Amino acid sequence: MRPYQFKSILKEIKAGKLSNRYYVSGDSQYMKDMVKSEIKQRLDLGFEDFNLDEFWAMQVDDPRRIFDAILSIPVMSDRRMIIINDVHKLPAKFKKELVGFKIPDTSFLVLISPAPTRGQMDYHGKFKKAFKSYELQPPYDNELGTWIMEFVKEESKKMGGAAIGLFTSKVSLSLLAVRSELEKIYSYVGSRAEITRDDVLKVVSKSRTATIFQFVDAFGSRNIKECFNYSSELFDFGESATMMIFWLSKRSLEILQIISMLEKGASTRALASKLRVSEYWIKKYVSQARNYTSREIIEFISVLREGDKLIKSGKMGQKETISYIFGKLATIA
Repeated sequence: MRPYQFKSILKEIKAGKLSNRYYVSGDSQYMKDMVKSEIKQRLDLGFEDFNLDEFWAMQVDDPRRIFDAILSIPVMSDRRMIIINDVHKLPAKFKKELVGFKIPDTSFLVLISPAPTRGQMDYHGKFKKAFKSYELQPPYDNELGTWIMEFVKEESKKMGGAAIGLFTSKVSLSLLAVRSELEKIYSYVGSRAEITRDDVLKVVSKSRTATIFQFVDAFGSRNIKECFNYSSELFDFGESATMMIFWLSKRSLEILQIISMLEKGASTRALASKLRVSEYWIKKYVSQARNYTSREIIEFISVLREGDKLIKSGKMGQKETISYIFGKLATIA
């Protein structure tokens, strides 16, 4: 999602007719927090201690407490707000009851959920139909630069193309993390308006792009412990298990191709030409190919396909799937 698209949502909440039932889904925590805040400001709750109830589904021992909160009367205000975080984790019967529940005009219910997996699409579709719905996804790589420009502009600062390009290669796709890293840069440059590429180099230490290469190189080196470590860092950067499976599949196919060509006596130059990389880099790939046999790589590609299906079907979570994949790799011999 681009900044102008998100701004139109906030503008709609500020100026449009308020709904008393919202369903806010997606994986951008920054956007979801902003939407919650905007709705709360618009409602003007007065005494929040009495008129705001916020629940986290997994911590609710008795979901009936949620319905009691919805039916409660506002205190010294015309409105009250009820927020249910991670609503997808509520028992199915309570999700079903929420869809058709008659909410008093004085209560405003906001349901918060991550983007649904394939196995969660049923409740997702029902909530979208019964509630005012917003789907808020983190920006893609090609959208992140516009968000950075927008954030920098809010601080009356400037950031050139070279600095933005370097910054986007280093930071997470999470807008909360982007804002956090920008705050460090603001503190570093002080009153200076221009943020340079050197400022980014000095302040932002970790690199998302570098971690991706380290992750696939750890797989190529058959260092499973490092695979786990780098996958954890990538999750912190906001990367998905689906993308990790894509990178692992790409490197697996490259290794399989190298093994096949080496068996036929191909030269380093021929390998570099076929894989479209320099002869310098092909030496590393050849070294990695020597850690596997064709049978092992073919077996691992099957594991990757299985992992992809587990995620898309909703049968397994993202981190759990990556652990499963590398657990399987450890047994392949």
